[in-house]
Amino acid sequence: MGVDCSFIDNQCHVSSEAYPLIGYGGAIYARESSLWLLRCDFDQNAVRNGDVGEGGAISSADGSLTRQVCVLRGNYVSGADKRGGAISARGDQLTMRNCVVADNAATSGAGVYYSGDAKAKLRHCTIYENSAQSDAGGILLDTTSSARLTNCVLWGNVPAQAAGGAELAIDYSVVQGGAPGTGNIDENPRLAPQRRDFPLPPERGSPCIDAGDPGFLDAISDWHPRWPRRFPDAPRSDIGAYGGPGNYLWLGGESIE
Repeated sequence: MGVDCSFIDNQCHVSSEAYPLIGYGGAIYARESSLWLLRCDFDQNAVRNGDVGEGGAISSADGSLTRQVCVLRGNYVSGADKRGGAISARGDQLTMRNCVVADNAATSGAGVYYSGDAKAKLRHCTIYENSAQSDAGGILLDTTSSARLTNCVLWGNVPAQAAGGAELAIDYSVVQGGAPGTGNIDENPRLAPQRRDFPLPPERGSPCIDAGDPGFLDAISDWHPRWPRRFPDAPRSDIGAYGGPGNYLWLGGESIE
């Protein structure tokens, strides 16, 4: 368990004398374990050198990984065959809630890479401006893995928002270029510039506001004393990292949803 932790500028550096030349997890490598992270920041972590590398910030295999209100920015995997600039998960049961994954880089799957029959559920996450050389910049799945995204933002990732997978289901999300599914929107999410405390919140008038799955409500909205003034927001869940039942966790507290 990790709560209110920061992982900054850590590296998995593969020596030229190592064999095989493989590196996993610039900040965290977990195998056959249950890992829960709440309000943790991962910034500028990397896997460098080697023939194969995965998970610039986090690499997890054959376990379970739960992340709530985590921010992963500027992480990368360098080299010719590198996947999962922020996160690589192989054969895991994965849950992501109210997370921001932005400005990460890799050969492919710059935001998140799922493989080895991984099964992922992402809700109220913002996957934004991650950059890959091929396949998808946002989320990449191998042919055995599946992911279900609800109330998420997928925008500005290059060369594509999401790709691959035995199953990739997206509903009530803002997706650049559009996506099959219920309630999806192809419209600029109008996110505010990067901030250290609350990165990439929706601006006033954003299409993310009150557009999420109506089966979910925001835990806090414009009734809350810390909500920005003159920013109307009804109880219906917003799309992205600041919406839904878990959005109160940005202000503190603990919960496993």
